[in-house]
Amino acid sequence: MNPEATFLTAFGPGEGLDGLIVEINDGGPQVDESNIDAFQEELAAAIQESTEGPTRLTVAGLPALRIVAHPQPGRSRRVTSVFDATTMYVFDCGYATERAAEMIEGCDLVEESLEIE
Repeated sequence: MNPEATFLTAFGPGEGLDGLIVEINDGGPQVDESNIDAFQEELAAAIQESTEGPTRLTVAGLPALRIVAHPQPGRSRRVTSVFDATTMYVFDCGYATERAAEMIEGCDLVEESLEIE
């Protein structure tokens, strides 16, 4: 989570630590299809507990990277970073093993709803 983000919000169920943080960061490095590979290592280092990825994907027609981490037993964190020139949209989805399917479905819905005009 970046406290200096242009936009930052978090939400989740009424109990437990499961949730989704959405942030928008402006003014970062220019990232697009031509240089996203070089940015993968930097992103993985920022997550630190990275165990899977980064995996390249496309969200809203934009290049994206996804990392899945397991910071402690029974907990996972899926971070999807979507790049639009110097703007980065981050979807940080944290969940316990027993709620993984429900949380991943919800996080997928939020990510899929992203529209850039």
